[in-house]
Amino acid sequence: MWVTILAIFGIIGLFLLGILGLVLAVILLALLVPLRYQAEGSFHSSLRGSAAVSWLLHILCFRVAYDGDLKAVFCVLGIPLFRFPEAGTDSENREAMEKAEDEETAEDRQTEFAPIDDQMQELPKGCQKDKKHSFGFSDRVKRKKKRENGRSFKGIGKKISVTIRRLCDKLENIKKKREKFLVFVKNEDNRQTFQLLKRQVWAFLRHIFPRKVKGEVKFGFEDPYAVGQVLIYASPFYGLYAKDLRLIPVFGEKILEGNLSVKGRIRIGTLLALAIRVFMDKNFRILLKKWQDR
Repeated sequence: MWVTILAIFGIIGLFLLGILGLVLAVILLALLVPLRYQAEGSFHSSLRGSAAVSWLLHILCFRVAYDGDLKAVFCVLGIPLFRFPEAGTDSENREAMEKAEDEETAEDRQTEFAPIDDQMQELPKGCQKDKKHSFGFSDRVKRKKKRENGRSFKGIGKKISVTIRRLCDKLENIKKKREKFLVFVKNEDNRQTFQLLKRQVWAFLRHIFPRKVKGEVKFGFEDPYAVGQVLIYASPFYGLYAKDLRLIPVFGEKILEGNLSVKGRIRIGTLLALAIRVFMDKNFRILLKKWQDR
């Protein structure tokens, strides 16, 4: 009897260990196997492009394509589970749009050629001016305007004083905030936290940026200064892809055309490790708690 009970417990234990191992395997796959993405597009007279995200040898895959119409599909093991648009919806939508346009044009024609009523309505007699009362009314209006002008001058003086007082209060608040900010920045613990955040953010960007970029982009503006600004902003990243990517600036002409293809990968475990390094910093947790309590 005891042997049977031990055998049953052994089988249950093996079953639980198998489930635990399966859960751990799924977690490790989710953390270590990267999401791979690739996209390519071109813009000359019209925009065309496609993009795909896949995971674990295309077991999960999501594709998007645009060639005048947007199309998307989500596949599991190569079997499409979701499509946009669904089969048959393109023709139905186009037919509905054509019918709506025909109905709108018919209504516009009816309203355009509808008969116009040219009969004029007579003004009521009560709207005619009474010459006897017009003179006294104008005197009252003049006296009222004088009183209002006197009040308006007083109101303007009060508004000016209130505006000056508010401006002084704002300047005082700005001065206090500036002093607090300087104290906050000069704190050694805060400076170390900022350095940590800077390193982690840069590592995050390097990880998610495409590993391969190929193509040629020709751009330009009528203002040469705008072209220079674009080149300045692109210079920190252009060095990473200078071998396979060409940027062709055009001065004095507004133009944007070219073709581009990118490939990259994102590993969830790497992003999680970067976040854990930040949250392990004690000063960061203190600053985060203060910000949440505000």
